[in-house]
Amino acid sequence: MKKSRFRAKQQAFVLVSTLWLLALLTIAASFFAVWTQRSIELAGDLQTDAQAQIDQVSTLSTLLYILATQRMTTAGVTTADADGKRTVRPPDADPFGGLGIAPEGNEIALDDRVYQGIGEVYFAIQDQNGLVGLNNEDDAFYPERLLQLLGVPDAERAPMLAKLQDYIDADDLYRVNGAEADQYEEAQQTPPTNRPLRSPWETYKILGWAQQRRLWDNSDWVQYTSNLGGGLPNLNTAPALALQTIPGIDADGAARLVKFRHIYPIDKEERVYQALGFRIVLDEFGTVFMASDHLRITLWHKNEQRMQRLYLELSPFKNKEKPWRLHYMLELPLHSLYQHPELFYAKTPLFPAALPTNPS
Repeated sequence: MKKSRFRAKQQAFVLVSTLWLLALLTIAASFFAVWTQRSIELAGDLQTDAQAQIDQVSTLSTLLYILATQRMTTAGVTTADADGKRTVRPPDADPFGGLGIAPEGNEIALDDRVYQGIGEVYFAIQDQNGLVGLNNEDDAFYPERLLQLLGVPDAERAPMLAKLQDYIDADDLYRVNGAEADQYEEAQQTPPTNRPLRSPWETYKILGWAQQRRLWDNSDWVQYTSNLGGGLPNLNTAPALALQTIPGIDADGAARLVKFRHIYPIDKEERVYQALGFRIVLDEFGTVFMASDHLRITLWHKNEQRMQRLYLELSPFKNKEKPWRLHYMLELPLHSLYQHPELFYAKTPLFPAALPTNPS
């Protein structure tokens, strides 16, 4: 009797142990399956990220090649066909075959419009002369109008601009409402450099500017400004908001001008009249139609909320090593303008993914 009870207990113990072992094996197998699935997903994500980085580097390298080897027209930087030949020029091009500024029809525009790059990478190139220049210590007309468009109250704009001009001029004399070194020290801030700004971001260091959150929350101030000298923005490359700093051009007029120059690049004052339907006063010697050597390249992957931004200068005769000089590069949150962009396609097989769907 006792032996039967002992045997029954032994069998029960073996059964319970077996059940526990099976449960542990099931848990282990489930964990391993989950771990394997996560490892596969992680490997896939890493592969996708690596491909996105490769596509972004390839897009940038292609753009630098184009900028270094092609010439500029009023429409942007020219490209070449698969044989390296230029496309046929329009009838109004230079009849003597010279390298004029007339558009060829194959340009990549330099007005920050968004193009399809390699893979799922997008890019935009902005001529910095189309932005509002900040390095003019004697005239802040266009920066003042941009501050107004960005919602800075009237009473605050004049003191801000006075401090900007005191920051970049070479002396230590005060403008009305301006600020020099002693006031910065009082506020425990780095004193002004008394030299031109090296980037639009530097205005954040000017006394009182950091408190203007409307300028920085969406990076709108640095989106529309450059560290070039002040003056009339390039009519062919200025974004719509920068165009509105020009007297006589409102939001509707800026939109019409942008739409017009997509078809007919601006090369004379008459084109401005055709686009707007009315005449505005333009400085004969200060009106710019050609892009400068200073460019801003923005790149991002379509599924990312970060963008890479490079500020460079084309310098084929200044730099013995490269035909361009990179001033600085930033990684930033993707600006709202690029969230759902209208896509354009470069007319070149150097961006093969875009070529089959290239609109006429």
